[in-house]
Amino acid sequence: MPDLFDSDPIPADALNPGSDFDFMSWLAKHPGERIQEIARTVIAPLKAEGVARFGAVGYCFGARVSFDLAFNKELDVVAVSHPSLLKIPDDLEVSVTTAESFV
Repeated sequence: MPDLFDSDPIPADALNPGSDFDFMSWLAKHPGERIQEIARTVIAPLKAEGVARFGAVGYCFGARVSFDLAFNKELDVVAVSHPSLLKIPDDLEVSVTTAESFV
């Protein structure tokens, strides 16, 4: 499983009331392009071994990268829950168009 947080997870108490953790600053250090690169470090060696189809399960932060890799046709199937960082309605329109292209 790839380390999508790039060895920089948020502290366990970061989202507790009274925490001074700056989520937006943390998020800025983890752009989508970098997260996709991290995911590809798992996909590329498996492709080299002959694996031809890929799926992903993404929750919250991981859902965005799952969608992006599917939009790029690097994943064949994704399941997500509580997706974050989506641009509504743009990403939903892209997902419908992309899903239709798989049929």
